[in-house]
Amino acid sequence: MAPSKKVRGIVAASLAGSLLTIGLVTARSGSGAGDFGYAFMAARWLLSGADPYAAMDPSAPYGRGGPFLYPLPAAVVAAPFAPFPPNVAAVAFLALGIGIFAYAITARGWWGLLALASAPAVMTVMSVNWGFLLVSAALLPGLTWLAAVKPNLGLVALGYRWNWRSAAACIGFGALTLLALPSWPLSWLSHLQRQPVAHVPILLWPFGALGLVGLLRWRTPEGRALLTYTLVPVSIVPSDHMMLWLIPQTWREMIALTASSWLLLPVLLGFIPGADPVPPATVRLLSVVALIVPCAVIVWRQKNERAIPGALSAPASSSE
Repeated sequence: MAPSKKVRGIVAASLAGSLLTIGLVTARSGSGAGDFGYAFMAARWLLSGADPYAAMDPSAPYGRGGPFLYPLPAAVVAAPFAPFPPNVAAVAFLALGIGIFAYAITARGWWGLLALASAPAVMTVMSVNWGFLLVSAALLPGLTWLAAVKPNLGLVALGYRWNWRSAAACIGFGALTLLALPSWPLSWLSHLQRQPVAHVPILLWPFGALGLVGLLRWRTPEGRALLTYTLVPVSIVPSDHMMLWLIPQTWREMIALTASSWLLLPVLLGFIPGADPVPPATVRLLSVVALIVPCAVIVWRQKNERAIPGALSAPASSSE
């Protein structure tokens, strides 16, 4: 039996509060905000009345700015964190994201929390990235507008929860930010050329075409999520792969995908400062073996039937 919304909310709030407390106690003063640093610094410039695409220093160290590589909605979402020091903002952003994610992912059962033990979840924390919120945007109808902060992964969220209301919410949020800076779409597109990490569709990765299995299960949210993820440009950084945790629908599938994800351990170790990074070609092959293959198997086993995203499993599989 799935936990109630009230119990899930209490657990999620407790988890977020605990993580925030621990993070604030252990955070190093003067450290940056990881990948969130782009949106964080952009929010500060935006609140000061400046154009963040023009004002941000391209030579700033990672976590403290650099060229603004995100659409303006990311800066708008980051605005509430702007008054705090970067390290505090990063901790608060992660704690909030994990809390919301915990609430969203446990709709079918507490086993959803196993996703937090996956390699992409660890990398999302290490890099202070958006994965937790974007998965939540797919699972919670009221958060679909968040898909606008990172459009490549946002398309996966919209593919999972495809309906016109969700698409309109995302487009509407993006359109509203034009009021603050009408030129941002062109500025953002020009800044994408400065992206330090190549973004290539999984389809072009070794054996990545296995993700096209989602096309055969396009009526299911999981099939659409896998298909969309296969087609949009994604980074080799494992935090992007957090979106694949939309696909497991039973505790067995969740355990299998989470365990398989740890084939990426050498990749994670390669992102530790001072370590030798794993070559991109090897990262792509490992990622397909560790994640795309098990996700393709999970999706293939499903019936190609329409389903409500985030709905509870059918009685026949409720024992899972």
